This record gives sequence, C-alpha cells and structure tokens, in this order.
Amino acid sequence: MHNSWKNSPKEPDVLHYWASAMALMNWSTFYWMKNRLAMHETELEAGHVPDFRLVKYCLQNLEWSWFDPMDTPWQNISDLLNNGRCDVSTMLPKFTRAIEVFSARTPHALFFNYLFCSSSLESPPYRWQATQQRMFINQLTPFSLYKNTLEYTLEHVVYFTNSNRWTNPTKQWIDTVIETLFSFWLPDPNKPKAIPLALIRYINERKANILKSLHWVIVKKLWVAFPATLSNPPAGRLYRPTTDSTEDVMTALWHMACEGPRLWPWSYQTVLEAVTKVGSFESPVAFSVLVIIKALVISSLDDLSDSVAHSVLPADTAIIMPADSYLALQEILDNRKLEAHVALLAEFLDSCSADFMPYKAVKTLQYISDFIHAPRAPIHESHQLRLASGIERIFDIDNSCGVRLLEAIINSSCLFNLYAEQPAHHQLNQHAWLENAPARMKMKETLMDYTSVISSTPLLTNVQAIVRGLDSLYDIISKS
Repeated sequence: MHNSWKNSPKEPDVLHYWASAMALMNWSTFYWMKNRLAMHETELEAGHVPDFRLVKYCLQNLEWSWFDPMDTPWQNISDLLNNGRCDVSTMLPKFTRAIEVFSARTPHALFFNYLFCSSSLESPPYRWQATQQRMFINQLTPFSLYKNTLEYTLEHVVYFTNSNRWTNPTKQWIDTVIETLFSFWLPDPNKPKAIPLALIRYINERKANILKSLHWVIVKKLWVAFPATLSNPPAGRLYRPTTDSTEDVMTALWHMACEGPRLWPWSYQTVLEAVTKVGSFESPVAFSVLVIIKALVISSLDDLSDSVAHSVLPADTAIIMPADSYLALQEILDNRKLEAHVALLAEFLDSCSADFMPYKAVKTLQYISDFIHAPRAPIHESHQLRLASGIERIFDIDNSCGVRLLEAIINSSCLFNLYAEQPAHHQLNQHAWLENAPARMKMKETLMDYTSVISSTPLLTNVQAIVRGLDSLYDIISKS
C-alpha cells in the first residue's frame, strides 16, 4: 500500500486540498531530481565521481507512494548508488539508462498516485483541472513502461472503494478516476492484452446506466480486448479472484453488451468466435452471452455474401432471393436478419426450463427482442413452430420467471403488433408471419391460458387483442 496514503489525512475536507498539494510537491521534487541527476551525468561524462549523498537521501526519505517497492522508476538508480563502487567508465552508460527509465516512468507513477489518493473523495480534489494540466504526461511513453503501475493503481482504486459507491445511479467522481486511469490503457492494437482484473470487477459491480455513459473510445478498447481476455482471463496483481475468472469475464461481457453503448459500424465476429471457443454453454451466463453476441453479429451484417452471414443466418429461410438489384438485395438482407433474430429468440426460449435458466433471463430476452421489428416478409415455418413451442414451454415452467419471460416477449418485441392492431391487411407494410396453422394454434392456446394469470389491465387487453387477431386477421387474408 502507498506510504503517502497511509499518512494522508482522513478528513475529506482536508484530503480535498492535501491530495492536490501533495501531487504538486511530488511533481516539483521529480523535476528537481531530474535536474540533479542530469548534473551528475555531466560530471560522470567529465570523468568525475559525483557527490550522490543528496540524491541518496531523497531516494531513502521521500515518501513517494508506490505499490510495488521492487518495481520503482528509481530502482536502477538506487542499485547503482548503493553498489559501493564507482567506476566512472562502467557506471556512465548504466546511469544514463537509469535516468531515462526514471524520467519516463515517474510522471505516470505520480499522476496515478494523485488519482488514487483522491479516489475516496466524493468530488474532484482542489483545482483538479489545473493540477492535472501542470502534471504534463508524455503520451508517447511506451505502454510497457507503466503497464504494471497502471494495473496496480486500478486494483487499489477499485478494491479499496466501498461497495456501496457502485450502487449510486448517477456518475460519481470515482467513475471519473477510473475512466481517467483507463484512458492510459494503451496496448499495441496488433497485440491485444487482457482487460485488467479491476476493470472486470468495475463493469460487473457498477450500476447499468453508468456503463451507458462510458466514452466510446473506452468502449471500443474494451470490445477489442474481450477476445484476448476470454482466452487468457486476468489473474490480478494484488488481488486474486475468488470466483471463476472466465465466468467473471463472461459476466462483464454481458454487462457491456446489454448495458453499455453499442458501436456502429462494428464487427462483433471475433468476440463471437472467442465466446464459442471458451464458453461452456451449460453455464447460464455463457449461454446468455452467446445469444446476445449473436444478436449483435446479426445486426451488424451489411452483406449477404459475407462469410459471417452464412455462419449466423439460419439455413432454413422463407426469403426468396430476387433479381440482382441493390435495393432488392438490401430488403432481402433486412428480412433475413429479422428472420434470424426470430430464430435466435426461439433458440433462447428452447433453452429455458425448470432446470436451466439463462443468466438474467428476462433482461437478456428483452435485449434480443429489441432487435425484432414487425416482420415484412415470411418467417420459415420451422422457426414459427419452434417459437410457438418455446413460448408454450416457458409458460408451463412452474415459477414466476416463465410468466415474466412471456410478458417480456409481448412488451419488448414487435412480433405481435400486427395481430394486436388488426388493421386491414392491404393497408399494412407488415406480413402476417404466423402462417403455420399448428404453430398459430399452439400460440393462441398458450396466450389464452396466459390471460388467466395476467394482473395488468393494459397487458391483458393487449394479449386478448392478439388472440382475436390470430383468428380474424387470417379470415381477412383468406377472403381477400
């Protein structure tokens, strides 16, 4: 733990000023040290043995906070000065290199410490913006030089934070601290690294509406890193997870997908491949993640000839390919995507039972239902039958979850809009998609049984209208 944190004032009103004052004092000391070390380097170049006593004193007595005393920017300098021998010719290149490391790493260390020391505050420390601007951080510093320090800091900030602060529904200073720290997480895009353990915990613990406000740059970095994180879950530097790391990463992925902002245009295919490769779909969270990532992949498709399209669009389709025209092909793509989302909804319902319920089943179902608009083209009868059977199955589950899932289907998707409204068929730009008679009858019987347990008047009215529409709309169609 940091020395300066141990010695910091506990009163928030004092800490508010102390954090910024200590940050600038350390920053000033850093520049004094740089100048002093540069002077000693010049003396070594001239063949003279410098008087290192003041530098030694500073290194031994300054309470510059650090997480790992064996990994400080000045460790190489301390080792050289405490060696007891000073051969100018052999010491100079080592001393020069030690100064370079010290100069490159210390600014990040001091700034991260400033954020850590102020992270317990409820609001930014005194003159936060001015202090931040004064502490100039070289953006070109290689990530490898401060990666460990950044991850140590993130773990301290997240794990030292009272868990009650994660439940606050509005953005807090602690969120700004974490976002600011994560802005420095800049691994080589060609060599993705696992998301730090502290960020996984933050995503899993924080209120959903805060994730929606994350900056798109941070969101994109997280999505890019998820495949590597699933393949090699983070172990943590100071804290070891007490739960299954892969499950934690899957949970974080669920939160980012369902509760974070979406990236458009963006291909989620690499994430889907990683989920499919490492996920155990007997796990409720892994199954829910698989479904929502499939939904994102389907939605991001923009070309029917894409190999990705062949992997996520169902082979059974009622959509007929038209003549080669861009507008027609675009319409076909939209209809195939809608059909795929219906098939995915049926797949999700097919998995639900008294013995297995996907992670946050209702929210997951609402999420995939949001992609389903009112059909404008046929849906293959195999998907109609599977969906009707799935809806019947969840209603028969002897617990409240099945009923809530059915309510979510009615309220979240647009599948039944046509049947509930019952307008004249020729006036619609919609398709009466439930054309398979056995599927339609099964759906109708399930919904009629459902009306007996509905307590909400608007929902009851809507379901009753759908039941009537399942009969009357097809009478209209048959007579037209």
